[in-house]
Amino acid sequence: MNIANLAPAERALWLSRLTILAIPLAAFLGFIIQLLLAKHLLPLYGGTPAVWLGSSLYFQLTLVLGYGWAVWLLGRSTYVQAGSTVLLSVVALLTFHLPGTAAEQPSVALVVGRLALGSLPAMVLLFSVAPLLHGWVARHEGKLPYHLYALSNAGSLLALVAYPFLIEPSVGLALQSQSWKVLLHLLVALLAIASGILWFNPAPLPASEKQSDASGLPWTQLAAWLGLSALGVVHLLAATQQIAGEIGSTPLAWAGPLGLYLLGFTLVFSGRWQSWMTSLCIALLAVALSGYMQVKGFTAATISGSRLGWLLAASATGGFIGSALLHHLRPQRRPELFYLALGVGGMIGGLASTYVVPSVFAMPVEFTFTSLALLIVGLAWLFTGSGLRRLGLLALVVTAPVLTVGLHQLHQLPPGLTSLHLRDVTGGLLLEFSSAGVVISSETTTHGSQLTADEATRRRPTLYYTESSGVGRVITKLQATHPSLRYGVIGLGAGTLAAYTRPDDICDFWDIDPKALSVANEHFSYLRDARGKVNVTLRDGRQALQHSTMDYDLLVIDAFQGDHIPTHLLTREALQIYAARLATRRGLLLVHASVRHADYFPAVEATARSLGLSAMKITTQVESATDKADLNAAVSDYILICRPDRFFELAFWFPDEEDNGRVKHVVRHEPTPSNDPSQIWTDDRSSTLQTIDLGAWIKGN
Repeated sequence: MNIANLAPAERALWLSRLTILAIPLAAFLGFIIQLLLAKHLLPLYGGTPAVWLGSSLYFQLTLVLGYGWAVWLLGRSTYVQAGSTVLLSVVALLTFHLPGTAAEQPSVALVVGRLALGSLPAMVLLFSVAPLLHGWVARHEGKLPYHLYALSNAGSLLALVAYPFLIEPSVGLALQSQSWKVLLHLLVALLAIASGILWFNPAPLPASEKQSDASGLPWTQLAAWLGLSALGVVHLLAATQQIAGEIGSTPLAWAGPLGLYLLGFTLVFSGRWQSWMTSLCIALLAVALSGYMQVKGFTAATISGSRLGWLLAASATGGFIGSALLHHLRPQRRPELFYLALGVGGMIGGLASTYVVPSVFAMPVEFTFTSLALLIVGLAWLFTGSGLRRLGLLALVVTAPVLTVGLHQLHQLPPGLTSLHLRDVTGGLLLEFSSAGVVISSETTTHGSQLTADEATRRRPTLYYTESSGVGRVITKLQATHPSLRYGVIGLGAGTLAAYTRPDDICDFWDIDPKALSVANEHFSYLRDARGKVNVTLRDGRQALQHSTMDYDLLVIDAFQGDHIPTHLLTREALQIYAARLATRRGLLLVHASVRHADYFPAVEATARSLGLSAMKITTQVESATDKADLNAAVSDYILICRPDRFFELAFWFPDEEDNGRVKHVVRHEPTPSNDPSQIWTDDRSSTLQTIDLGAWIKGN
């Protein structure tokens, strides 16, 4: 192919072929690199709010910058467009690198800055490809190929599905990065050919597009683009947050809501969407929202089984409505402005979800309200021309039953029970108070409790931390042979484990949530009632231990994101850090693994064994309490990691039955297959898909 001498028909054909390849590839790479960078940062900087807030803000900003770059370029001459695209491609290839370790405590500005230094040109290039090539094809073919937007979303959808199910479980970060760079080279080659076609066969810029970018654009249309895009993103994030409460904020948690969101854009902009389909989605959203409110609504019920089904149904139909209405409002010229508005609207929605929504709603009820908003907007479109009075009446008819059900649910607390919801950018906590005591949870996962009948009762550990639990038994056994004990706990909760301290004991807690420390101090008394010395540090526990020289007799991993243990706390490198802090005192490591629908033991056991350590899982069930042990006990799972020479000694700490069957222990110690290195978690490769029983979660068992 001689790109310097192409006939107009050949030029359009080749440009179309290149576009069909380049747009989904750029979208795929743009999505994958967000997951890759976020996962790379976690062990380096820890799981603090600054890391995920900085990452989220950076990706939103680069999306807008990419779209803005495309808008600016498409207003320039074809020579500037072609030359600038090639130049940016070369800079992206030469400058891209993964950020290194920061010695200082991470801040949002630091995370954004480090990410920008290593990937800003590449991110701007990737996000600019779809609107830029859309403009090139439109000017050579003389029509607006909105189906290319469907291709872009299809590329993102492929990345979303492939990453948690194919890439993350089998490919390490190093190989992911190398493969990503190879595909980036391929994209750059495609863009170079497309730029060459544009350079040697320039298409004149229409006179209508030589005006200001915002020329002739009604503010109402711009507001509609921004509003619908922002509303869709808030709706998406609200659904994702509820699923993350079950399985943690992992790529797998995004697969359902975001996959349906991207599928909506893909189908709607494919050119085959019909108005009756939008009407059907409006009706289906009304049904799905009704079902969701009946089984979940404003309650703290877990998301699984039918509740998961109704959530995804409402998420899908709401997303399809938003996509369809944006397609209905698409412009007949300057489509890159449309894409830029969608990007800005998405950023507004993301920032609102992070900073505004938590201050407006103490409870995570925004999914219901955004579903209602999408339903009302869809009905407004369906009954266009009905007048504001009729639309207002229609909105009232739709909203009243939903809110009535929600308010009824809020008033269904048992007699004598009051609740307090606390929420900020780091997430939400629920405190429930009764005459018996107080319970702390993240809506669906209980993190601690305290009974307050009298001073002696108040000092007793409860739930997963009672005297017969894995952690209770280990601490008391160690105290029997250690006049003074030093133990550390990653994850504060209610501060329950401080109850075990004796006057000469020291207990160090680490947590990343300032709200957790405030709650433990104000609503629980474990910390101030502790007989020993208790230190609480607001920092990622792994990072704190990595930079510490303190030796411990015991370390406890008791950190959760929803009902999920952050993977960076369980990798081989993390276990090496803990082992270094335990080596001098021949200490023990305990991982609290009382989670629903997941089993962390195979991965933790294989990872420990790769370091020459042994592991056992202890499941404890307490039938009843006594005057001295196990108040308000819950079934608990702990994974105990130790030197091999202590394995059998420690196993005898947990007999099958105690006190005539009042306490039962099940000790699991079978090793994973020694020839299966994929079970070993490292900073380079780990996957929560290995731990989760998807079938049980989806069925609600």
